[in-house]
Amino acid sequence: MVFGVALLALGAVDDMPHYHRGKLTQYEIGPPSVLLSKSDEQRLKTGRPVLQAVETGVVGARRMLMVQDIAAPANVVME
Repeated sequence: MVFGVALLALGAVDDMPHYHRGKLTQYEIGPPSVLLSKSDEQRLKTGRPVLQAVETGVVGARRMLMVQDIAAPANVVME
C-alpha cells in the first residue's frame, strides 16, 4: 500500500504540462463581477457564505463562486 502511494506521488511533475489543456477557459485574474442581492448581503452579515453559479460560455458547464466575509487582515487575504 505504501509503495503504491509513493508511486502516485511521483507521477506528478511540476515542470511538465498536463496531458490535456482542459475544457474550461482559464480564470482571468482580477476582481470577479458579482452582483449580490439584499438577501445575499443579509446572509453574509450572519456569517454564512453566498454561492453563485457562473456561466462559462461552454455548453453545460458552469463555475461556482463563493463569497464570504472572513475576519483577516488585508495583507493576509490578498497575498
